[in-house]
Amino acid sequence: MKALNTLRQRVLSNVPLRTVLIVPFVLQILGAVGLVGYLSFRNGQQAVNELASQLRSEMSARIEGELAGFLESPHQFNRLNAAAFAQGKFDMRNGTNAAQFMRQVKVSDFTFGAYCGDVEGRWLGSMRYESEALSTITLATSNEASNFLYTFHQIDNNGHKGAVIEQLRHYDPRVRPWYQKAVKEQRPVWSDVYLEFIIGLPTITASEPVYGEGGRLLGVCATDIVLLQDIRQFLADLSIGDSGIAFVMDRSGTVLSSSTDEPLTQGEGEEMTLLQATDSSDRLIRETASYLQQRFGSFEAIQSPQQLNFKLSGDGLNLTGGERQFLEVVPFQDPRGLDWLIVVAVPESDFMGQIYANTRNTVLLCIVALAIATGVGILTARWVIRPLLELNNAAKDIAKGELDRKVEIQRSDEVGELANSFNAMAVQLQDSFQTLEAKNAELEHLDKLKDEFLANTSHELRTPLNGMIGIAESMIDGATGKLTEIQERNLWMVAQSGHRLSNLVNDILDFSKLKHKSIDLQLKPVSLRDLVEVVLTLSQSLVGTKQLTLINDVSPDLPLAQADENRLQQILYNLVGNAVKFTRFGTVKVSAEVRPPSADQETDILAVTVADTGIGIPEEKLERIFEAFEQAEGSTGREFGGTGLGLAVTQQLVELHHGKLTVTSTVGAGSQFTFTLPVAQTEGTESTYQPSVSTTRLQRAANLTEPSASAESAIADAASSPDSSGSVVLVVDDEPVNLQVLANHLSLHDYSIVQASNGEDALRLIEQGLKPSIMLLDVMMPRMTGYEVTQRLREQYPATDLPIVLLTAKTQVADLVTGLAAGANDYLTKPIAREELLARIRTHLNLSQLREALQIEESKYRSMFENAVEGIFQSSPDGQLLNVNPAYAELFGYDSPAAMLQSIQEVSGQLYVDPQRRNEFKRLLNEQGEILDFEFQAYKRDRTPIWVSVWARAVKDAQGAALYYEGNCIDITERKQQEESWKRQLEELQIEIDHKQRARQVAEITSTDYFQQLMAEADDLRNFDNEWS
Repeated sequence: MKALNTLRQRVLSNVPLRTVLIVPFVLQILGAVGLVGYLSFRNGQQAVNELASQLRSEMSARIEGELAGFLESPHQFNRLNAAAFAQGKFDMRNGTNAAQFMRQVKVSDFTFGAYCGDVEGRWLGSMRYESEALSTITLATSNEASNFLYTFHQIDNNGHKGAVIEQLRHYDPRVRPWYQKAVKEQRPVWSDVYLEFIIGLPTITASEPVYGEGGRLLGVCATDIVLLQDIRQFLADLSIGDSGIAFVMDRSGTVLSSSTDEPLTQGEGEEMTLLQATDSSDRLIRETASYLQQRFGSFEAIQSPQQLNFKLSGDGLNLTGGERQFLEVVPFQDPRGLDWLIVVAVPESDFMGQIYANTRNTVLLCIVALAIATGVGILTARWVIRPLLELNNAAKDIAKGELDRKVEIQRSDEVGELANSFNAMAVQLQDSFQTLEAKNAELEHLDKLKDEFLANTSHELRTPLNGMIGIAESMIDGATGKLTEIQERNLWMVAQSGHRLSNLVNDILDFSKLKHKSIDLQLKPVSLRDLVEVVLTLSQSLVGTKQLTLINDVSPDLPLAQADENRLQQILYNLVGNAVKFTRFGTVKVSAEVRPPSADQETDILAVTVADTGIGIPEEKLERIFEAFEQAEGSTGREFGGTGLGLAVTQQLVELHHGKLTVTSTVGAGSQFTFTLPVAQTEGTESTYQPSVSTTRLQRAANLTEPSASAESAIADAASSPDSSGSVVLVVDDEPVNLQVLANHLSLHDYSIVQASNGEDALRLIEQGLKPSIMLLDVMMPRMTGYEVTQRLREQYPATDLPIVLLTAKTQVADLVTGLAAGANDYLTKPIAREELLARIRTHLNLSQLREALQIEESKYRSMFENAVEGIFQSSPDGQLLNVNPAYAELFGYDSPAAMLQSIQEVSGQLYVDPQRRNEFKRLLNEQGEILDFEFQAYKRDRTPIWVSVWARAVKDAQGAALYYEGNCIDITERKQQEESWKRQLEELQIEIDHKQRARQVAEITSTDYFQQLMAEADDLRNFDNEWS
């Protein structure tokens, strides 16, 4: 859009004013006449569009109403069946009492089946059965009697089950989409459209979940309906113009019904699929669907009624290619999840009449109006342009500096007002120039005040710096007596920090001076090699623990350089300091060579090169690095720090020596900075330069800053430390001074200290076995920031195992949030207060110790749980096992607790031989809260019954509701068997005792006199009978 506006302005700026004044008149007349003709044409076309819109809307509304009525009856059947199911009227186990299903299937031809499935996997209903030999309504079952096979039975008019017609595959309603979707949604729903495998026609299932008392799921009732017959007949009977069509499809583009006689499936046998609208053989359906996909991206994007127009893409048998079609798409949705599209398409040729007759008259009228407008425009342009030319000449005079130029145009119209405004503008311009001159003088005064402030500030900073540096160096030299090596190292770090701050102050002050070109150089012959040696020795402390070598490759035979020795030292120190900062390992080498003079010079020049093997600079960044406050790339400041002033000051200092600073660099290989200096016009190579600090002392001080122990020995030192606290603190910082400060603070409080100069060394120490109690981590470090180190550590160690405290000079909330989001436990801002540092460390160490103690206690409890001889369990009140120990799993024949938890879904039906005992168990726990020696029979994994005894208690919430049950369980099968054996033996013994008692009683009776008398009388009676006979 911006480019288009620029092009338009460029074109219009070159158009003469006469043309600008004439052309609008012509275009206005031409536009008015043309608009009248166009509107007459559009009115006729609009009438056609309104008629087509009304027809489309009427057809869509009728189709929508028919669909709503057609799709309501299945859900009515489901409500009736769900009510009967909930009342137990269907015998799901035996597959009887299905007369209600049969009547529903008979009531309409589009109902293919009505049925219900329960939570136990049983299924009962009435289905249409279609085969080559038989077409009838059947009773369909899947239960224990049929071994859960999909079985068709004959059924009489009363709904009684007859002989088996056919058995198909194993059928479990609980895994069917219609069942699962209804249970998941917990409301009446529709299934997706699918091909019924028996009849091969598009079918959809309406299903509704059935719940019993207390919201317990009993099962799902469903009704299958075939979409083809009734809807298709209704669509075919609609009058949609002469050649319009209507069809219904789902969001995937499947044609569910249409007004054509095209089959709704494609393919045969097992490869038969539902017809996609884009694959339809009817050209209008196919291209309508393709247009909708192209227009909306997908059918799912159509969420509201749409009236559209489109053109067919080519020629067909009965339709002309490119003919416009009127199209309406209406989403059809219901509360049960149905989401279809009703599509009505009517060709424009069914409505268009003779509406193109008057266009020729309109064209002739436009030509006449064009001629009249051109003449009027020419006259008007002459009257307007003449005073504008005078204004243009006056403006040119003002541009030449004649600010008192005036325009004399005596008119009272808009042009006259423009002349008056022009004269007022000239007066205002004179006033503005005077004000600008006054403001410029004020700014120059403020700039002078700023320079004075910088000079005063520099003086105020240098005074304490001079004292700090001087006292520290004098103590190193022995002014206060002999010092220990640690004392010398600390004092040298104080001096080094002072030198660095002094250099920063110099850069800021020099930047201001260079801006105003107020630096005067004290030029004299200088030995480049000696000066380089001092700079490299002074920079040695910057190397720290890096595998980096500083090399002085300047030949002693080079001629002297004509330079200001202090400024040359500043140039070298900035370049070498940058090279050390951005180089992790390798070399930083300073070399020099003599080059012949260039065209604008008279003497030879010295080319000094500072080369490193560091990170390199991208080519597109090479020009920007010499700008003030710029660095090689945005992320460099975050990793390496710095102000961005060094190179800007260095370049200007080189230019003050009539030299030039250039750079070449390769990313990943290193950089080379080269600057030139004039050769001194003196004989010999004797230098007047005497360094202010001896190289011997600098070298000795540099040696003091070198690490005294290797990283590999840090782990062993920490492990063998005799400190009583036993806490190991890993300190990570790329600044040796910061490392020493932290080490000094911590060493006074019996902490074992391990140091690392960068994130990679810290990670390597931990990988080699170092286990720090806490980690102090600097944020800004080379190659790997503190954020990245934290993220790497958090992949292996959670915050509870390894506390990390970030050390940062950044105080922005966003930076602190970034650190905490990376996984840090805490942060401290620099400069770090000793008391706060120690307090934070103690806090995190105490938290770690508390967590460790908690983990030990938890481990003990887990060990007791896992190793207990008795089986221990936890279960929910609804009968689901939550946790078991190995002894419990072994008791019931499972290999592991996980295998038992995965296998047992509900203990009442899977463990208890008598489910009523589970109810008694729950009742006692809810009433008493705890039960002892509750005995019941349970099934093992192989369905072998065993006797178990349980002690359990109910864990309740504050309101007294049971959260879960827990307890232990032992196998008492042998005891029960022994009790049964003892019972049988007792019964046998009782019988034997009874027999013996009766025998003794008989013996006692037979031994009495009375019994003997009776026996004698009996013998007499027998004798009498014998004599009588």
